Amino acid sequence: MKNFTTTIFTKLSQKKPFHIIVSCKANITRSVYFEAVLKHELSKLITRFHKRIDIVSAGVYAGIGDSANSTIQQIAKAQGLDISKHSSTPIENRLAKKVDLILFMEKWQKDLVTEDYPNLVSKCHTVLEYANAKVSETCIQDPTGKAIEEYEVFVKIANKEAKRIAKHLAYNVIMDS
Repeated sequence: MKNFTTTIFTKLSQKKPFHIIVSCKANITRSVYFEAVLKHELSKLITRFHKRIDIVSAGVYAGIGDSANSTIQQIAKAQGLDISKHSSTPIENRLAKKVDLILFMEKWQKDLVTEDYPNLVSKCHTVLEYANAKVSETCIQDPTGKAIEEYEVFVKIANKEAKRIAKHLAYNVIMDS
């Protein structure tokens, strides 16, 4: 983690953007919501560098230009997050080349990308395993097309993990002082 810490602090100190990709399968529910929540949480914690942190979402099997799932849009809106202009994007070589950290919803997604891009192994983590030594589960299940209770479970996990990761980035990586 020390090399990662040095990399992000060096980039931000030199006014270079730090690129984070949040990825799921189709880039219409989980990654879209998590991107919005992580941006929100980081903006609350980091005053000096947060505008130079670029967080985007993508999907390992995403189409191009699909809107966010309507249920997750309503949930996000109720929390003061606007994802209405989201347009799905596949995780492509152009995104992978400039990325500093990729957070996946499921381990198989991480494995798929690292198989195609072995140079990214050190930058790829599931949301649940990133900076979390006590992880026993590595997947955040997809609520798309399921009952509202499944969305509620997802949102609870996503909110908790976004706060945890934002705090980790703010206090252990970005060192905003």
